[in-house]
Amino acid sequence: MKTLWTFFLIAITALLMAQGSFPYTQINHSSVDQNGNLNLRWHDLSAGTGVTELYYNTSNGAWTSVAPSFYSDQELQAQVPYTFGQRLRYRLRLPMESIEGSTCMMNPAYWDTDSFPPSVNSMAFIGADASGDSVTVYNPNLDLLNSYMATSPQKLYFSQSNLSGSFPTMVSLTSYNIYMGIITNMEAAVDTVAYAMIYSYNIPGVISNGLYKVSYDALTGVPNFVRIGNIQAQVNGGYLHMACNFSDLTADPEFGAWPNDLNGLIMVGATMGVTVSLPSFEPTLGFGDYSFPAMAIFTDNLYQVNANTLPTVNYGSYDSLSSSLTLNYSDAEGDFPLIAEVQTLGGTIIEAIPLSSDYIAGATFVVQIPAEELGLLVWRFSDNGYQFVMGECNPSANEDELLIPLPFSCRMQNPVRNWPVNVAIKGLESQPTQIQVFNLRGQKLGDMFSGKPDQKDLNISWDGKIQGKKLASGVYFLKVNNGTHSFSQRFVVIE
Repeated sequence: MKTLWTFFLIAITALLMAQGSFPYTQINHSSVDQNGNLNLRWHDLSAGTGVTELYYNTSNGAWTSVAPSFYSDQELQAQVPYTFGQRLRYRLRLPMESIEGSTCMMNPAYWDTDSFPPSVNSMAFIGADASGDSVTVYNPNLDLLNSYMATSPQKLYFSQSNLSGSFPTMVSLTSYNIYMGIITNMEAAVDTVAYAMIYSYNIPGVISNGLYKVSYDALTGVPNFVRIGNIQAQVNGGYLHMACNFSDLTADPEFGAWPNDLNGLIMVGATMGVTVSLPSFEPTLGFGDYSFPAMAIFTDNLYQVNANTLPTVNYGSYDSLSSSLTLNYSDAEGDFPLIAEVQTLGGTIIEAIPLSSDYIAGATFVVQIPAEELGLLVWRFSDNGYQFVMGECNPSANEDELLIPLPFSCRMQNPVRNWPVNVAIKGLESQPTQIQVFNLRGQKLGDMFSGKPDQKDLNISWDGKIQGKKLASGVYFLKVNNGTHSFSQRFVVIE
C-alpha cells in the first residue's frame, strides 16, 4: 500500500502545484458569427506541458473534438457550430507528462439527468494507462487501461476498462479482486484521507460494494476502509461503471468543503488483490494497478441562448497622463466582443483591450490614444462580428460633451465574397445622409447613397459598383454621414 499511497501523495502534490496556472475555470464565448459558429477563448498557461483539447456536445449527446488555435501568446481559441435554442456544452482537457508520471487537467462531462449504466461516449475521457505496469501483483483483471468520468447535479460517475475485458470479483474461496474509483478533495479537512467507490465480492468482515473513506495506517502499513454510503456498479461493454451520491461524500466531515475554492477533485482508478487466510480470516492486500490520474475542475460550461442581444458600451473615462480611454462593456448573454475598436478623426483604428472578462457584470476596455489623434473618437463593438453598437466621445471637449451616443447602426456582410450584399442602416435621423466608399489609402471612390432618407431605416442592395466600376479584391472603408454624426466601417472584398 505504501508504494501506491506514496504515488497518490506525489500526484496530488504535483497537481496542486499546477492549480495556480490551471486555465479552465472560465471559458469566454462570443455570440454566433456569420458562419454559424460560437467563438470560444480562454487563457492557457500550459506552454510546454501538453496540448489542450476541446470537446463539445448538444443535448447530452456524444462529444466531438475541436483543435484549438492560438489567439495570442497566452490565449487559445476554438470555434464550435451553434444554432440558437440549442443546449450546448463544452469542456477542456490537458494531458501532461512529468517526472512523476502522466496526469491530466480536465473538465468532467456534465449531464442534466442521471443515467446508469452510462455510455462512455457521453463521458469525459481521462486517459489511457499502459498495460503490464502493475504495482506489486500482476493480473490481467487488475491491469487498468482507459478511464472516464462524468457528473450530474446529484451523482459522480467513474468508468474504467482493464486488459481482460472483464471484472471478476471472486478468484477462489480465499482470493478476491477489488476495483476502485478513488476521489480526493484537494481541500479536505484531513490530507491523509481519500474516498473510493469500491466494486468487489462481499467478503464478510473485510469489504463489499459501496462508498468508503480510506485512510492510511502508518503503523500497520495497510489502508483502513470505513463504509459511508452505497454506489451503483455494473460491468457493461468491457467497462466497469460506478456512481455515487455527492451527498454521501459531503456528509462526511473529513471530506472537506464542497464546492471548494477551485471546484476541483482528483480522480484515479486502482485495483487490489485480496487473499484471506483460513481459519483466521485475516486479509492480505496486494496492489495491482492505478490508472491515469486527473485533476477535474467542475465547471459546467453551458450555453443556451434563443437569440442574440447586442452589448451595451458606455464611455468610462480618459486619463491624459497615460493617454488611455476606458469604455464600459456589458452583454446580457456574457458574450465577449469579436470586434472592439476605436476610430480616431484621422481614420486610425485602435483595438480596445479588455482589463477583465466578466462580460455579464461588466468589463472595462482600455484604448491607448496617441496625443496627435486626440479629438472626436468613434467606438464600435460587435459580439458576433457583423452587428455593431457604436458611440462617440471627444476627450478634448468639455465634460458635458464627452458622451454622444450614435443614433444609428450599420450592418453589412464582411468579408464580401458574393454580390449583391445588403447594407442595412437603422436609426437614422431625418437629416441629409451620405454613404461613401474609400480605399485603403483614404481616397474617396464614390457615393453609394446621397439624400435624405424617408424612414429611420435604410436598406440598400449593393452590386459592388461605384461610379459604374466594380470593386476589386481588397480592403475598403464605408463612411456614413447622417446630419452631424458620422461613422466609418472597414470591410474586405474577396473575389
